[in-house]
Amino acid sequence: MLRKIFDKNIMISNKLKQKKIRKRNLSILNDLKKVYPDPDSLYELAKKIVDQNQYNKMVKELYAPDIYDRIGDEYVKIKNYFMAYYCFIKAHEGDPENDIYLSNIGYIIARSYNFKNNDIKQEYARDIFDKAIRINPNNQITWINRCYLEYIFKNYDMALFFCNKAMEINDKNFRIFYNRGLIYFKQGNYELAIKDFIKSIKLNKRYFRAYKNIIKARILKIFKK
Repeated sequence: MLRKIFDKNIMISNKLKQKKIRKRNLSILNDLKKVYPDPDSLYELAKKIVDQNQYNKMVKELYAPDIYDRIGDEYVKIKNYFMAYYCFIKAHEGDPENDIYLSNIGYIIARSYNFKNNDIKQEYARDIFDKAIRINPNNQITWINRCYLEYIFKNYDMALFFCNKAMEINDKNFRIFYNRGLIYFKQGNYELAIKDFIKSIKLNKRYFRAYKNIIKARILKIFKK
C-alpha cells in the first residue's frame, strides 16, 4: 500500500516537473517569436532550448496550424504579405478543411493585386474563396474578404452582392456598412454611400474613416448636381 502511494507521489511530482519545464520553454519560445518572427529560424532555435523528451511535443504545438495563422496575422499588420501568405499556406497544409485559413489566403492574394499576372491571381483567389464558402457558408469574414477581392479588381456589382451576403449573416458589423458605402461611392451613388457610412458610425463612433468619406461623398454629390 505504501509502495503504491509512493509511486503515485513520484508520478505526480514528475508530471508537475514536466509541466513546469514545458511552461518555461513555452515562455522562452513566446519571447523568441518577438525577436525571430520567421518560422524557420524559430524552428532551429526551438531545437536548442527544448529538452529532447519534450521536443516532439513542443514542435508539434509550436507549428500547429493555429500558430501559423496567428503569426500570419502579425505579418499582415506590418504589411509583410509574402510572409503572411507563407504562414497561411502552412496553416492550410496542417488543416486543409479549415475555412478561415483558406479565407486568409484569398485575402492576401487580394492585397497583392498590384503584382503581375493579376488575372491569374484573381481566379486563384476566387477558387479559394469558393472552397472556403463550401466548407462554411456562414463565415462572415469569408464573404467580406470575397467582397474585398471584387472591389479591388473594380467588379463593383459582384462586390455589392458579396457584401450583402455578409450582411445577411450579421448586420451589426460596422465594417460591412463601411465597405458597402465604399462600393456605392465608387459607383457614383453618393446618397446611398453616405447612408451606409452613417450606419457604420452608429455601430462604431470611433471609425474615423467613415467621417472622412461622408465629407468626400457630400462634396462630390454637390458637384454631381
